[in-house]
Amino acid sequence: ERLFAVMKNETASREKKQDAIEKLNSKYGEYLDNTIKETDSVDNLSKAYDRLTASITEKYLAEQKAIITGTAQANYNDAESSLLGIIQSFSKEVGLSSRNQGSLLAEIQKVIGRYSKYWDAADIYNKILQTFKNFGAKGLSARDEGKLYSAVWDFKETQKILAATGRLSPV
Repeated sequence: ERLFAVMKNETASREKKQDAIEKLNSKYGEYLDNTIKETDSVDNLSKAYDRLTASITEKYLAEQKAIITGTAQANYNDAESSLLGIIQSFSKEVGLSSRNQGSLLAEIQKVIGRYSKYWDAADIYNKILQTFKNFGAKGLSARDEGKLYSAVWDFKETQKILAATGRLSPV
């Protein structure tokens, strides 16, 4: 901003203007489609300044989106792993055979992959409980049901955040 002000200043010496031009072109040349010249009009300088600030803002926003998206994806992956880990540990506790444990986990992964974008946390939770029953598992304790619901809720919340970044279809 200060360098553009020097360029627009009618009373600034030719040397100061030339110094400002060199600094602008060396520091921000990648953002300016044409390099600035001493003969540029005030209008051209204003347009160049507007383009420069817009380019810097766009670059900053793109960098921030990449950071947020990466964090959202990592949180989503962690929540999904945690949910599947809880389901796996519960499948052992409720008396399922090793074979049924693997089948149960595969079935629940299908449910999560197929329906989680469209269902809310309560629907996913109920479908998981129903899947446990379908495999002949004895019921979960109230405490374990609470852990399961909490894991489903966390998964669903991270899924919504990831969807907001545009990396997952809307939930």
